[in-house]
Amino acid sequence: MLIDAGDKIYIDIGTSGEVKMAPPEDAKVPFKLWIHSHPRDAYWTPTDRDTIACYTGLLEKAAFPRA
Repeated sequence: MLIDAGDKIYIDIGTSGEVKMAPPEDAKVPFKLWIHSHPRDAYWTPTDRDTIACYTGLLEKAAFPRA
């Protein structure tokens, strides 16, 4: 789930493979919140951490809900 600068909420459901950060074209930066989860385990993968690092300038907060 992504919340943009205009408080618009976007939900993206990926597959069991890699989910790429691909915000909709009409989303406004900076993004207020990115909530990311995995189906089973609650942890940040190296790919998740790399995504956060790449979007640090556009993302105010990232959260990973614990089960």
